[in-house]
Amino acid sequence: MKLAALAILCVWSAIGSAGETGCFRIFDATGFKLKPDLKQYGIETATVIYVHLHYWPDPARRQELPERSLVDLTVKQLLARDQGSPLLITDLEHWPNKGSDAVVAESVRKYITLAGWTQASAGGSAVGYYGVPPLRDYWRSLSDPTSKEYRAWQAENDRFQALADAVDVLTPSLYTFYEDEAGWERSTVENIREARRLAPGKPVYPFIWPQYHESNSKLRGQYLPASYWLKQLQILEANVEGVILWYPPGNNWNGMAEWWLATRAFIESSSRVCRNKQ
Repeated sequence: MKLAALAILCVWSAIGSAGETGCFRIFDATGFKLKPDLKQYGIETATVIYVHLHYWPDPARRQELPERSLVDLTVKQLLARDQGSPLLITDLEHWPNKGSDAVVAESVRKYITLAGWTQASAGGSAVGYYGVPPLRDYWRSLSDPTSKEYRAWQAENDRFQALADAVDVLTPSLYTFYEDEAGWERSTVENIREARRLAPGKPVYPFIWPQYHESNSKLRGQYLPASYWLKQLQILEANVEGVILWYPPGNNWNGMAEWWLATRAFIESSSRVCRNKQ
């Protein structure tokens, strides 16, 4: 336990304290059915706009900006459904974020325009995009910061500087691909470092998922060990302003799931978790 605490403090000192002046916010974006009201645990709602469900009745036009009236309607309907949640994240993953400068610049232009429309309709809710910026790249984030691979990753992130300036929050994707806890921790440190570099002073609320990512055919669908999940929460508590809990839609809520029991234990033992924010 002492070694684990020391590791967390080392990460903290490496990238700077995020929350010395504020509490640690936990947001719920899970898709469970029959889910209880999590506000009793101090957990706030994060509204996620899954654009493929709302913005393009004609899929052939998905590379274009959606109709602004449809954006306004969707934002207001989803926020009303979630009783005016304080955080509104757009999940848009099909506009190119790699390629030539011209291709990426066009994507950034559309991202910024859509973010502006969303902010105008959001009634004060903080607005951001799932997973961008920074761009998720597990292996390059593990490279030596002086290496050409790491610097290439930074250069790709730099192309999204204008978007980082435009959004209210950054919500990098820090899902778990492997059982390597040290690898997850190091990648997380570097992603947070990049978020801070691109948007100093703005809140960082990473997405995490209590299962292994579906891209890993050997581990997908398996839950992280409770100790691994708890470690992730502790590391993020020490380094960012909050966290977004995500889970795909479909399954029923299980109040005795190990990940949830670990989350509750984390909340109960933490002196930084926000309570009764929403």
